[in-house]
Amino acid sequence: MKISRLILILICSIFIINNSQAQIPQLWGMAYHGGSYSFGTIYKINGDGTGFNTAYSFHYPNGIEPYGSLIQALDGKLYGMTLNGGTDSLGTIFSFDPQLNTYLHRLDLHTVSGTHPYGSLLQLPNGTMYGLTSNGGASNYGTLFSYDPYNNVLTNLHDFTVTTGYIAYGSLIKGNDGKLYGVTYQGGAHGYGVIFSFDPTNNTYTDLFDFNYSVSGAYPFGSMMKAASGKFYGVTYSGGTNSSGVLYSFDPATSTFTNAHNFISTTGDNPFGTLVQHYNGKIYGFATYGGGQNYGNIFSLDTATNNYTVIHDFSYVDGGYPRGGMTIGRDSIIYGVTSYGGPGGFGVLFKLIPATNAYSTLHIMNNASGTYPQYTSLLQFNPLVTEVLSPAANTNSSSVYPNPFSNQATLDLNGIDNSNGSRLSILNILGQEVRTINTENKSEIILTRGNLEPGMYIYKLLSATKETLATGKFIIE
Repeated sequence: MKISRLILILICSIFIINNSQAQIPQLWGMAYHGGSYSFGTIYKINGDGTGFNTAYSFHYPNGIEPYGSLIQALDGKLYGMTLNGGTDSLGTIFSFDPQLNTYLHRLDLHTVSGTHPYGSLLQLPNGTMYGLTSNGGASNYGTLFSYDPYNNVLTNLHDFTVTTGYIAYGSLIKGNDGKLYGVTYQGGAHGYGVIFSFDPTNNTYTDLFDFNYSVSGAYPFGSMMKAASGKFYGVTYSGGTNSSGVLYSFDPATSTFTNAHNFISTTGDNPFGTLVQHYNGKIYGFATYGGGQNYGNIFSLDTATNNYTVIHDFSYVDGGYPRGGMTIGRDSIIYGVTSYGGPGGFGVLFKLIPATNAYSTLHIMNNASGTYPQYTSLLQFNPLVTEVLSPAANTNSSSVYPNPFSNQATLDLNGIDNSNGSRLSILNILGQEVRTINTENKSEIILTRGNLEPGMYIYKLLSATKETLATGKFIIE
């Protein structure tokens, strides 16, 4: 009896260990300087601090000094932009294959289309990417552009102006209505920046809200984020009651702006970057300066009560002056980077456990691994995307039509033997199973949207013994 219990405990322990290891995310990021040529790096690290590797060192003429973050595109590759470099040293768009460890310099930015991007790309379900630049365009105030990664074509869609907002130091987000939303650092009715929308169906740009220094803040430096409620949240670098910045919400459905918190130096001020919402519902962000030790801090905001709480004051030894955003891992841990601090002052990678607010460093940045990561967040890599899109993974033929779809589609199993207890597993982009469907002896499966959010999903047809019979992807608009 004791032996049976011991075996049971051992089996459970192995399962728990394997499951927890599977939950440890692989994180990818970029540093502004450092690396083999001192012009920045692409690096990866596991969420437990192991496996740090400098995957690529930026150099002329392929693009140098990356700002912003990497994105994982529908083809499984990572895409990003550099602030400088390229033929005219005005910035570039690139891709990186994380499986082959190969860098591809895709496109040079030029004055007409926009130059010197500080943010990240955004890919829509149809595959088209969108981005912002801080300079270039008709008035040299920056542009909003689209990029077709399949044909390697960039198109200038909007030239920023003084009256409706100019100079964008951030990225676009997609609203529930299909429009793209963002902020500009300056311009608008009061000159302190605007919140805008852009409709990709008809290329219409609209100035939705003009920041007004003391009331709503000034100079938003970063991007907005979309909360579970559908509202957008963001920060301004300056303005507000204390001239130290504002944390705000904006409801795109009603164009309602709310000042949720006025920053002050004692609890953190002058934020650069982007907020993130945890699974616990709270919003987390960085104050770049101020706080208990004057090196900035991590804070949270309870959206129900607008309660602002300092989570961790940076000491410089454990990081300082953060300029960017954080990432929620599939393990519910928060991961991030600071732009400075650490023993060499080059920045650190860290993790924060929200349940206990326990903070710890994962990696100290140095000249070899990269230095001074700016306006960036870590990317949680999903190997399932690359696995599904790899021809070798699709040993059996299956297809979804129409794809993308809004409400309903058909999965054609095309003669695949799916008898004896087969099922369809549907996973989100984080690799989490969100739905299972019994497929035994069915040649077609009706896929309904139900409660699934817009985005890309991966399906796996599994036999009773969990053998993968077919894999693929579909997109809900």
